Order: sequence, then C-alpha cells, then structure tokens
Amino acid sequence: MNCVESRFLALEPDDAFAAEVLAFKARVRHLVGDQLYLDHPPHLTLAMSVFRVEADVSGPIRDLCRGLAAAAVTIRGWHVFEADQLTGNHTLVCDVAPDGREPLVRVQREAIAAAAPRRDPVATRQCYDQSWERLSADERANVEQFGFPFVGPIWHPHVTVASIRPDDWDAVWSELAATPPDALVRFPFLSIFGMREDEPVLIERFALEGAE
Repeated sequence: MNCVESRFLALEPDDAFAAEVLAFKARVRHLVGDQLYLDHPPHLTLAMSVFRVEADVSGPIRDLCRGLAAAAVTIRGWHVFEADQLTGNHTLVCDVAPDGREPLVRVQREAIAAAAPRRDPVATRQCYDQSWERLSADERANVEQFGFPFVGPIWHPHVTVASIRPDDWDAVWSELAATPPDALVRFPFLSIFGMREDEPVLIERFALEGAE
C-alpha cells in the first residue's frame, strides 16, 4: 500500500472564467482528441509536492485562508511552454498579465510555507526524477527547498488548457491563436487536490476573504 501521495495547491477561478477555460478544452478535444491535462478542472497551480497519506495539509491551509483575500488578476493572451520541461509537449496556457502577478507570488509563498512541514522531501524529490535533467539549476534548488520547481521570481502564473503532443500542435494553434483569453478573473478559492492515477481529485476547497 502506498504511504505517500502527490497533492497540489491551487487557486480556482470564478465561474465565468472556469466556463471559458472549459470551452477552450472542449475545442482542443474536438480538434485533436485527448491530451494531457485536458480533463483537469480549471485552476492556477501554486505548488505540487508529495506528502504522507496521513499528513494533515488541510489544517494549516485552512488557517492560512482565514486571513487571505481573494485575488483578482487580468488574464490576457496565450502563453506556450514549448517542449514543456515536465511533459515534453507544448503546453497551452491562459497567461496572467505580468503586472498582476505579485499578489499571486505572495499567495504562493504563504501556501508553500504553510504546507512545508507536512511535505515528504525524499518522495517529493523522487517524483521529479524523470524531468530532473530538463530543470535549470534554480528550479532544482527550488525542488530541494520548497518541493516545487517554479517558485517566486521564476514562477509564471497561468491557467492551463492542455499539454499538447507536438504532432497535434499545429492543428490546435491554427484554430485557437486568434481567440486568446482576455478577462479580469477572480480566484475565490484555494483548494487542495490529490493525484489519483494521474487525475486530480478535490480533497478540500477553502473560500478566501471576499469570495462570494
């Protein structure tokens, strides 16, 4: 029986933008069929690490959320992580405007700090074995220190549509390039997801201050 599991912390967007992301996902599926992350619910990942199954991550995250205001940021345009370090595919994401990222960086820092004492550092490091050589020195250091490669100044906040196989990329990009997202988006929930057979399963969702 596995005694550890991957969990990730994420901000979930308001209903209007979640529906827009789901519509993008549906268009990708219609064009090229199933792709990595296509079945994942709309979210903005803050961090992903490995924890012992019995570890209480909900408690410290719940305490954090009691004093945490819901962020509102502008999402404008596409960004593509070409040959994504973690997947090897081309990952299409809805981009957070650069001038709106600092509040999210603060939320990420506090969420990682709250969950850190419960993280299994050895198992977390091992889960990045397959992509380790593709990570930069700073990203590897972040895995060792924080349990996640993309932290602080090198983090690029985004909401993922899908990580698309290179052979399918041109068909997707030719269809979606001209209709990028452009919206002021609120993130009223900070949630904990577990990974079960490579699919996210919601463990707990916490409303942030000001969430409707």
